[in-house]
Formats: sequence, C-alpha cells, structure tokens
Amino acid sequence: TIQNDRTVDLNNKTLDFQANNSSSTLFLDGKQNRMGVGTNSPTALFDVEGGGVMQNLLISSGTVTLSNIATPTLFDDNDWTPDTNNNYWKLSSLSDRDTNRTESTTFFVIHDDGSVGIGVASATAKLDVSGKVKSNGNILTSDKRYKKDITALSGLLEKILQLAPKEYRWRQNEFPEKNFSNGLQYGLIAQEVEVLFPDAVSTGSDGFKSLNYNHILVLLLQAIKEQQQLLEQQNARLDAIEQYLNLNQ
Repeated sequence: TIQNDRTVDLNNKTLDFQANNSSSTLFLDGKQNRMGVGTNSPTALFDVEGGGVMQNLLISSGTVTLSNIATPTLFDDNDWTPDTNNNYWKLSSLSDRDTNRTESTTFFVIHDDGSVGIGVASATAKLDVSGKVKSNGNILTSDKRYKKDITALSGLLEKILQLAPKEYRWRQNEFPEKNFSNGLQYGLIAQEVEVLFPDAVSTGSDGFKSLNYNHILVLLLQAIKEQQQLLEQQNARLDAIEQYLNLNQ
C-alpha cells in the first residue's frame, strides 16, 4: 500500500517513509524489530546511514550501526595538540560554540602519566587546576595502615604564634593565566611559612611556591592543645595560691 510518501507492506510488516518518493528516510521493520534511518535495509536494531549529527544516544541492549555520523562537541580535533617532547595532549582553543574566542590559552592538558591540568600549560600534580574548584566535599586518605614513622607532635605553640595571617589581593593583571579570583583574600605567605614549617611548602618547577593548608590545620590543632595545657597549669597554680591565702587568713 502506498499513501503519499509512505509505503506499507503488510506481509513483511514494514513501514517505509520516503522523501519525495525517492530514497527511504525512515524504515520500520516489524518482523525483525529494526529501524533504519536513510536506509530501507537495516542490518541492526538501529541503523543510520548518511551524514548527520548525533548528540545523545542511549542503548540498553542490541546493536547500533552508525555511518558518517558526526558527534558534535565543543572542540574540534584540531584543537587537541600533541607534545611529543613532554608526552601530553593539550586542548588550547575553542572552535565550535564560542567562535568569538581567539586567545591561545590552554584549557585542558592530559599527560602520559595520568596527570591532568585544567587552565594550565603543564600539570605539576595529578590534578593541577588554575582557578577555583567547587565540590560538595573533600575527603583525604588517612588510614593508619598507609603510614609509617608516626610520631606525636609537640612544642609547636611558639612557632605557631610566629605565623602572620595577612589580607591581600591577587595580582590578576600580571598573571591572567592563573585565573585568580577577585576581592579581598585572607591567608598566609608561603615564603614566611617555609621558614618555620618547610614541609608545609612546596616549590614548583617555575619557582613559585604553594602552601599545604591541611598541614597548617593539624599544626594549629596541636598548638591549641599546648595552649590549653598552659591554661590548665596556670589555673592549677592560681587555685593553689588561693588555697594558701585562705588557710593563712
């Protein structure tokens, strides 16, 4: 049966939609439970032939055949640049949806050792991000079975009192590649901390220093405990003096 651009074959249980009575645009095969786009002889559960764009395709089971289908992405293949000397791939420019961007800033770097950089030219850690990182939580490995040379901390209060918290602003104009945030900041200066706690500071290949604030938090915890001990000792001495005075009234 032919109705306009539709052909129905009741014997074979097929439905063929044709554009301008020419080639098939959509073909349904009821016997074999197959669908063809651009073909009237699908060889798989879903068979697509011809040029097109595929954005989202969810397959729970069965076989899908795609021919000459372009998957749209935010980036073109030419944006990915291999660096054979340093063994990494980098994504250095946007070319698809943001055509007004012309800068050559590196957006994404993948090294052969698994290190990933976002907004940096080269990753100096397993994950190196230039800019803010937002998450719903931060969990650090701390199982005792991973650790050795475990030693209790002591005598930190005097050093902690030498730390000098600062307020400051980032030099955004001089270091645009760092994606520093706006506004007033609060923190410590890595060079000053390094004098007191060198293990809390690391120096990158570019010579710039980074501070591990997790180390500082642990050191502060120990300093609070030491301060509490001093307060308890002072209170004990005051109590003893008070008792002595009461006995000699």
